Amino acid sequence: MISPSPKSLRPGFFSAVVACLLSSCSSRSSLVTSATQPIVKARPEFANYNRSVLCKTGGYIVASSEEEVKSAVEYATKSKLTVRAVSHEVPHSYSPVLCPREGGLILNLTPMNKLIELNEAGSWARVQPGLLINQLQEKLHLRGFAFPVTPDYNRVTLAGAMGTGAHHSSLKISSTVADWIEEIRMVDGTGKVQTFSGAELDLVRVHLGLLGVITELKVKVVPQFKLKLAVERYNDDKIADELIERVSAHEYSRVRWFPGQQKYVMDSFDKVPVSTPGDSFDSAWEEIPNLKILGDIPAKILNESKFANCSAEFIRANTFAGTIKNVNSKNDAKVGWSHKMMAGGCETGKCPWDKGVKGRTVEVALPVSEFKNWVADVRSVLSVRQ
Repeated sequence: MISPSPKSLRPGFFSAVVACLLSSCSSRSSLVTSATQPIVKARPEFANYNRSVLCKTGGYIVASSEEEVKSAVEYATKSKLTVRAVSHEVPHSYSPVLCPREGGLILNLTPMNKLIELNEAGSWARVQPGLLINQLQEKLHLRGFAFPVTPDYNRVTLAGAMGTGAHHSSLKISSTVADWIEEIRMVDGTGKVQTFSGAELDLVRVHLGLLGVITELKVKVVPQFKLKLAVERYNDDKIADELIERVSAHEYSRVRWFPGQQKYVMDSFDKVPVSTPGDSFDSAWEEIPNLKILGDIPAKILNESKFANCSAEFIRANTFAGTIKNVNSKNDAKVGWSHKMMAGGCETGKCPWDKGVKGRTVEVALPVSEFKNWVADVRSVLSVRQ
């Protein structure tokens, strides 16, 4: 996957992505606190959404205000414990950076999920860190605005997406969530509130949760707009020479390259007038069949059978037509509101990982200037395997 680097303060990266995710986690807790301390619940482990990252923890704190965040950090400092802040009960990170040192504390900011202010004249909004991107988008949409970038899965928090460099895919606009942040307010490791803006933002935008606990963000917003989907297939013999130009011609673009089939598929989104008919939306995360009854069989077949893997690649290379469900627009020109077209999500219990789908996205980042060399490397690896 080609994706934005953490230093993305300008356009210049796009992504080629194939994504599937999996299961959920449970919580076990009991109260172990006093009236003068934050409420610390005993919790021997804390996991991400599919339990691919499992933290051995000594405590769990839920904060609903900046004052409670300060109290939690001060408690951790006095107790000589490390603390990791999360803004979702089941974070969507794959990285062990999610975990504190063994025996440390998890600080959950899920209740801090408000849109504090929308300044329509200045095109900015103030939000709390636990607000999910899809929730922010719906609130902005009602006021005629949009947040212009989002990961393909939009039920991640704004603070989490910013801190990890999460992104959409574009060479026309800055494509990471972090690029659209104007101010960050956080509690540092001493319990002091710090505010970062201007040039200082470059030091803290993509921070992986290592610099402090975010309590508020000021984000840029834009007038709401609609997008139209296009899906195109090409032979890959000239992919190194022509792909960047083709991606650059669109507002948003994603590419799926199937070198075993000598093809690539590009789905792109371009702005159209808001008066254009259409309420289409991304349904990728909702229309996965329930595979739980099959257990590990599908994954084993794909991983252990060259024929099955190549057959799956053939089907996808020749039939993929985007993940947009058509509502009130043409089948060959699906149109919908920007936030509905760029990304989608799923309710807990109805997600692919709840239905036995096992997989994960693997990503790398590289400058566009290195794209041709990357293509050559991929071809070289494949030639050895064959």
